[in-house]
Amino acid sequence: IAIVYISRILRFIPDKKTVQVWIEKLGKKENDFRKQAQGELLFLYNLIHPNDVWGGRQLELMLEDQTNNYIAQRGIAFGASKNWKFLEHQDLCKKCIIALSKTSDPITQKAVSSIFPYGEKVTLNISMKNIINAILPNDGIVTHSAENLVKGVADQINLEPKLIGEICHRIIEVGRDEIRNYGSRYSMVAEPLVKICLTLHRMQSPYR
Repeated sequence: IAIVYISRILRFIPDKKTVQVWIEKLGKKENDFRKQAQGELLFLYNLIHPNDVWGGRQLELMLEDQTNNYIAQRGIAFGASKNWKFLEHQDLCKKCIIALSKTSDPITQKAVSSIFPYGEKVTLNISMKNIINAILPNDGIVTHSAENLVKGVADQINLEPKLIGEICHRIIEVGRDEIRNYGSRYSMVAEPLVKICLTLHRMQSPYR
């Protein structure tokens, strides 16, 4: 509860040094909740103070070391996915998501995939296309993202046939066996995949 409260008032605290001390203290104890909270608060700190040298350096160090900082990286991933909807924050969100695109941690993979909300269109701007290209090689992220991503890009196939074709190819590649199982998470992906594939087939080469 205290962490949630701190995150809400973070931007109203004028003394950056005080916030820096809080963030550092969170990660000093061997507690998964505190470490994840440290990652998310550090991400929020960088949103609020985008030009802060200390915050930028700490975030880079945390993103670089996926062996020792994977729990804190969960918090960064959740923060980046949650704040992607705000245009002014997308540069930082993109940087963090791409840095975490090779993660093998299942919780971080799921957090990254939440950048594609259920039932919402995925706007394929340059930043989002960079993110998609970065995460496609990661089987875990593809698995978690499959339904929301396919449905979110389906109506943009005439604008981005190559990218959407690559998305469908990877989803089929990763979930080939599960797609045939009506009880799997991929059962909801089969229909939009077929529609996209038929549309691509009707297009001129090289998309058919």
